[in-house]
Amino acid sequence: GMTYVLSESWVNMLTPDRIRGRVMGVYATIASLGFAVGPLIIATFGSEGVLPFAMISVVMLSCILIAIPIRRKLPPIVHEQGASIRSFARMAPTIVIAIAAFSMMEGSVVGLMPLYGQSAGMTETSAILAISVVLAGYMGPQIPIGWLAEKTGERVLLITVAVFGVIVSLANPMAAGTTLFWILLFLWGSCGAALYTLALIELGNRFTG
Repeated sequence: GMTYVLSESWVNMLTPDRIRGRVMGVYATIASLGFAVGPLIIATFGSEGVLPFAMISVVMLSCILIAIPIRRKLPPIVHEQGASIRSFARMAPTIVIAIAAFSMMEGSVVGLMPLYGQSAGMTETSAILAISVVLAGYMGPQIPIGWLAEKTGERVLLITVAVFGVIVSLANPMAAGTTLFWILLFLWGSCGAALYTLALIELGNRFTG
C-alpha cells in the first residue's frame, strides 16, 4: 500500500500539467497490468503452498532493486500545511467520490467475484479468471482517456464514464453464462479504472505538494 501511494505521489509531482493526462494513462495501464497478472498467479500455480508467496516476494524484491539506483532522482516529499479528510472532501468532492466508487468496485470484484462465479456454476479457475478479465479491462482505455482529458477536460469525461459504467454493471448479470458476460466484465473494468485515472489527473492539476 505504501509503495502504491508513494508511486502515485512521485508520478504526479514529476509530471508537467500539459502532458499529465497521457502520463497518468500510461501509469494506470502499467499498474493495471500488475493487477491483472496477480490473480493469474493463483489460477496457474494454485492457492496452496509456498510458491505463490515466493513469487510475490520476488516481485517486491524487484521494487527494491529498481528504487535503489533512482532514489536520488525522485522528488523530495516536503511537509506542507495539510488538510483534514473532511476539509479535502469539501474542496474536491468529485475526486473523493470517483476514487471511493472505484475502490468499492475493485473491492467487490476481488472479494465477491469468485463467490458469484461459483454460485453461477463456474469452476474455481473460471471464477478467478473473471477477476483477471475485469482487471485486464483496467488497461484498455487509459492512455486514450488521458489524452482526451487533456483536450476536453476531465470533468465531462468523468460523468460520461460513470454513466456508461452504471449501464454495463446493470447489464452484466443478465448476460451470465454467455460470451457477452466476459465482454461486459472487461468494459466494466475499463469504466472503473477510467474513473480512477481521471480523478488522479484532476488531483495533479489542482493540488501540489
